Amino acid sequence: MYRHLINRGLGGALATGIQAAIRAGAEYIVTFDADGQHEAKDILRIIEPLEKGVADVVVGSRMLVRDKTQPRMPLRRRLYNAIGNRITLFMFGLQTSDSQSGLREFTRQAARTLHLQSNRMEVSTEIMYEVKRHAFRLSEVPIAAIYTEYSMSKGQSFGEGVRTFFRLLLLRLLK
Repeated sequence: MYRHLINRGLGGALATGIQAAIRAGAEYIVTFDADGQHEAKDILRIIEPLEKGVADVVVGSRMLVRDKTQPRMPLRRRLYNAIGNRITLFMFGLQTSDSQSGLREFTRQAARTLHLQSNRMEVSTEIMYEVKRHAFRLSEVPIAAIYTEYSMSKGQSFGEGVRTFFRLLLLRLLK
């Protein structure tokens, strides 16, 4: 188990976890947000493009689900996600259906190449920038999402979204 002495946020946790997996010799590295929104069984779905050799990075997309039995993403989340997708496109040049998804998988080589600098929520968009910058083959796979009172309490508020935008702007100027 790895712990930071000081809370470094989502970005810090992902960077530390990815590096630990590389040191452990992992062939594929999964990141899975702890907000209770994802199902472990979806890991088996997102690994397929990597195993087939058609992708370097796979994102589980909550926006591609067309199953009417699945609960629809709440309006506030859809709005925040749409804004995140537009920022990803305009600032970093990559179009994606779910730039803020917390379920991702990387090949070992792609993970070793990532250069994550952000410590907070902007890491999701920074990962997309890294995909574009390194010309990684990106695949998006439909996944279900679980919306509970707990999972809805996590993620970004409007104020945090504004702070994230300015951190992304700074990140873009520095990269």
